[in-house]
Amino acid sequence: MRRSSVYIAAILSSMVCSNAMAQVKGDEDAEMFNRAKARDQQAIDEAKSGWWAESMKNHDQR
Repeated sequence: MRRSSVYIAAILSSMVCSNAMAQVKGDEDAEMFNRAKARDQQAIDEAKSGWWAESMKNHDQR
């Protein structure tokens, strides 16, 4: 009986702690995400006009 109470208490406390550590929207640095989005979009644009477009020219032959 006592052992099962300890297990239940451990499980419940781990669930509470994991919820407390979860990130809440708004905690992030908005500027960091904006810089990352701009960087990623630039890489996508370069790929579309560069190496990816070249690779698609002979895609059907591969």
